[in-house]
Amino acid sequence: RDQARFSEASRLIQQALAILEQHAQSRPGMLARAVLCSANIQHDLGQFQASAAGFRRALDMYKKIYPAGHKEVAFAYNGLGIALHELSHNDEALEAYEKALAMREKFVGKDSSDVASTLNNMANVYHDQGNYAQAETLLRRVVAIAEKEVLADPDGNSSARKRLAESLVNLSNPLEELTKYSEAETALRRALALYEALPSPDPLGKSLAYNNLSTLCMTLGRYLECRTYQEQSHALKESVLSGDHPELAKSLQNLGAAISMQGDAEG
Repeated sequence: RDQARFSEASRLIQQALAILEQHAQSRPGMLARAVLCSANIQHDLGQFQASAAGFRRALDMYKKIYPAGHKEVAFAYNGLGIALHELSHNDEALEAYEKALAMREKFVGKDSSDVASTLNNMANVYHDQGNYAQAETLLRRVVAIAEKEVLADPDGNSSARKRLAESLVNLSNPLEELTKYSEAETALRRALALYEALPSPDPLGKSLAYNNLSTLCMTLGRYLECRTYQEQSHALKESVLSGDHPELAKSLQNLGAAISMQGDAEG
């Protein structure tokens, strides 16, 4: 269903682009935004080379419109970084993210959710490169931004709490790699508490937290807990995903591994 929706969106954007190309001189901003939107959709369709080319074209256009920088330019750099990371061009991705980060800090604010998003993206690249310490540093800043957002809204903005939960789950990954097991578990249990308190459930976010906690318990040799948390993770995915979804297959594989490890430990 998602693929069909993105394909339809792409078709409509291409129609818009064909019209706006004829008015490039008088409506450069509209054309640049359409190119940016097209690049985003190409990413959603898995067309990463085309997406990267689209973001580069949007950047060329935006630099002429906003020579001193702008939040739209930062958005394009961030999108380019995502596409380049998908293509495993990690050094280029980090370069794009650095530019996005500098502009977002300048034009949106150092504690903005946009800055947190770019920091998280950079952390993903460093994690893939095995630079877990740098990933941890960046993700701790993401958590700090989310915590400030929650504190600034005592009435309970669920979006802010959801972002904090997501950032804690992400932080658990480099913490486990760095053998900071106690800190990783604390982060995951705190994330689960936040997910439990959300007025609108987030099954997939909560599922990922349980999955990470299961993986951590396996590393620590706590196989019964490992299986229990993986069962909870799988049940949450089953509640929202179609039966042939690839994530369910991955979840079943993880659950099978957990059951096997428990059996080996008890046998």
